[in-house]
Amino acid sequence: MTEQDHVTAVKAGENEGVTLKHDQVVRDYRTVAPWAASADTPQTLLYELPSGADATHRRDLHLVVLDAATGRPLQGVRLGC
Repeated sequence: MTEQDHVTAVKAGENEGVTLKHDQVVRDYRTVAPWAASADTPQTLLYELPSGADATHRRDLHLVVLDAATGRPLQGVRLGC
């Protein structure tokens, strides 16, 4: 899960006085155990937001399906939360 629209006011260093905007801030990363895909048996994944999630920031859930044997990506999707 990533969050968008974070802002940091830099107080020291080469960027002192600058306000930085951060998007795609990773707030949660999970892996799922491998399973055998079957057209006749849909797979359901449940996801609950981690405790302490900040509702003031827009969130996106990113899912990437990998081939377990090769690690090759097969599909990716981003869902708004």
